[in-house]
Amino acid sequence: AGAVHDDAEARGLTADLARARQRIGDHAGALALWTELRDAARASGDAAALAAFERRLGLLAYWGGRFSEAVSHFDTAIEAAQEANDLDLGLRASLAKGVCLVEMGRREEAEAVLTSVLAAAEKKGSPHSLARVHRALLLLYAWTGPAERARVHGEEALRHARAARNRIVEATVHWALAMLGGLTGQSREVAEHLAEAIRLADEMNSPILRVWAGEIEIEFASGTGDWDGAIAIAERTIALAQAMGQRSLLPRILVWSALVHIGRGDTAKARALVAEAESIGAASAGAARPTDLQLQIPAMVGRVALALAQRDFPAALHIGEKALGMIERSGYVVWAIHRLLPMVAEAALWASALPRARALGARLRADSERVGHELGLAWADACDAMVDLLEGNAGHAVDLLRAAIERLEA
Repeated sequence: AGAVHDDAEARGLTADLARARQRIGDHAGALALWTELRDAARASGDAAALAAFERRLGLLAYWGGRFSEAVSHFDTAIEAAQEANDLDLGLRASLAKGVCLVEMGRREEAEAVLTSVLAAAEKKGSPHSLARVHRALLLLYAWTGPAERARVHGEEALRHARAARNRIVEATVHWALAMLGGLTGQSREVAEHLAEAIRLADEMNSPILRVWAGEIEIEFASGTGDWDGAIAIAERTIALAQAMGQRSLLPRILVWSALVHIGRGDTAKARALVAEAESIGAASAGAARPTDLQLQIPAMVGRVALALAQRDFPAALHIGEKALGMIERSGYVVWAIHRLLPMVAEAALWASALPRARALGARLRADSERVGHELGLAWADACDAMVDLLEGNAGHAVDLLRAAIERLEA
């Protein structure tokens, strides 16, 4: 290929090699090849090729958890696709940009980009494009609410993925719907969609899809009390995610595993897992705006849990309030409901900061009602009950605790 570098066939062979290396997790090799192809396209003035290779570089950055870098590549791809009058390539690059913005917690920008892409996809009428756009909107509303809006996009994504016979998209939609079920306390939805995601991943022999399904398996096993199973799944999934460079998902898997170890009193193991999660988001940690939110928040969840386990309630409150501030600016309310608000409220209760605990419980209830989060409502009942108990209103506390138990059992 080097001997006939400018030949189109050679360029195609190089691109095939880059794709192969990307599939097997050789990101360094893939990056070198895609960069070489991008530079050659830019030098020759081939706008269509430049757009294609910039999009590939953006996808590589996305899978590596480098979302800001990915958006930069996608912007260049969109501009080059417009120059080449390649509407389909521009649509795919715009969709990828919207997915990155979802991951970064930039809700309004993501919604604007994805809404525009949806309109273009509907005009085009391609089930492949429609499945991907609806999947992206499912993920956006899964994190920001309302849950019913997310489910509508999920059903549309499944319908179009099946029409296109795109099993990869179908599997990832099932994964997203399983996650949504877990986040909103719908355990039957979790079990059904998780089973489908695993079935499709196994049919395609896809280790990447098994990594993504593994995250849901860890949370489901942990939430239903199968801690041995959760740890075994976590260890297998973490090793696979590390081997395949799945850094965009890895922080969550590490922290979900750490929370089980904390529950068992193994804070040393949990601390190591949280530290690894924190190192992945270190490049964007401490930024004033919620850059790469999905990388930073999991590690902060882990740090709050560790502080609680060590009875360092001021630290738990400090870290938790910082994380809640990031979430409030982004609108990713489910992140707050799923872990942070219950833990920060617990820290406030232990610290006897009852007015703060009451306010956190009220926020938890309001946010949970808005997105249809049944677990959040159970935790809000429990928080209010504990405040009542500590203030001497034991009768009302017992009623609220019974209500919380019923929600949790359901």
